[in-house]
Amino acid sequence: MGRIIRNCLKTIPTVFVIVPTITLLVVFSPRLFARGQSAGVDKPAGVDMLTHHHNRQRTGWNDRETILTPQAVSSATSGLLWQGRPLDSYNDQPPRVFATPLYAHAVQLTQGPLAGRTVSALYVVTTTGFAYAINAAQAGATAPGDVLWRQQLTAEPCAGGTMGNFSTPIIDRERHRFYVTSCSGDQEWRWRVHALDIRSGEQLPGWPVSIDAATLNAPGVNKNGSRRYTEGIRRVQRGALNLSPDASRLYVALGPDPGGWIVSVDTGRARVTTAFSSTAVDEEEQGGMWASGGPSVDDQGYVHIATGANVRYLRTNIEVGTFVGVFPDSPGHWGQSILQLRDDPVRGFELTGTYSPFNYCIAAANDIDLGGSGTVVIDLDPRITSTPRLLALGGAKQGND
Repeated sequence: MGRIIRNCLKTIPTVFVIVPTITLLVVFSPRLFARGQSAGVDKPAGVDMLTHHHNRQRTGWNDRETILTPQAVSSATSGLLWQGRPLDSYNDQPPRVFATPLYAHAVQLTQGPLAGRTVSALYVVTTTGFAYAINAAQAGATAPGDVLWRQQLTAEPCAGGTMGNFSTPIIDRERHRFYVTSCSGDQEWRWRVHALDIRSGEQLPGWPVSIDAATLNAPGVNKNGSRRYTEGIRRVQRGALNLSPDASRLYVALGPDPGGWIVSVDTGRARVTTAFSSTAVDEEEQGGMWASGGPSVDDQGYVHIATGANVRYLRTNIEVGTFVGVFPDSPGHWGQSILQLRDDPVRGFELTGTYSPFNYCIAAANDIDLGGSGTVVIDLDPRITSTPRLLALGGAKQGND
């Protein structure tokens, strides 16, 4: 991606954008889960759903889907398969699932009443700070919806039990790993990254990894200026987690205010290796990386992420005829932009491409976050097009692609 010259217009129209809430209803076909006939062993069939929107690129495309056709979904035989049991609350707060549940078929459990059996499972995390593997199809006497294992990620989920987890986890099937984040403490807002064994729910040695001032402010970690990570701020880890093509790096995005961070975690050593802040100095607040899609990763290993605005800071500090709070002339300031990063094993994050729309200052002033949605990487067949590598933004707050 080439750098678009950043430019600010001199007037700010009085425009307010209202973003509607969208509710999705998922209906499963009764044929989605099939079972083998081997005695004593269940062999669920299906396609794994291991990350947000199906793949690292976030396209949502499943080229192996043959059952959920428009005709099948609209037929009388399609409907609710089962309803799970209530999950754990925290004090008086009920559990809520903001993260997309993931699905893995043919998982051989190593603990619990079904140890040694192969099952299909949903992997679910809640705002009350719990992670679960939930049985997805009948397995012997174990009914669909039964909990196969549960793991409490935090005993003190943030915001009184309403923000213990917000982001969609990711599964590494080859290493049987379930990566998930948690937030602890009403005042501290301590974020940690966990690695659980999908077969048992056990936390792997060396985990969890803390994302805090000690790790991000260590010399050489942040690759964008002198910005320091501050604690005790209501910072949300909402973006879905993602992995590098070889699964050696786990990517974690944070926002919205006072600024955005993307963090790379070494999955082999269980430690933060590099990070990139959306602004280069502490005095500038902008660029939260808060979209639910999180970063997208292409087949070459480049990481793409969109950043947003901080309208509270801008409206508090704005002066007539100026754009104080947008920082159009500040080097290393990347609010209201799409960033492309390379995660070099030695040097860490390198900024390799950027894009900012021509009207990013006015958009920021009116709280029209470019970072309101995630990026999508689209790879086309190079034999049929001269531009096989495309990057899209899924609508942002304006609804434009």
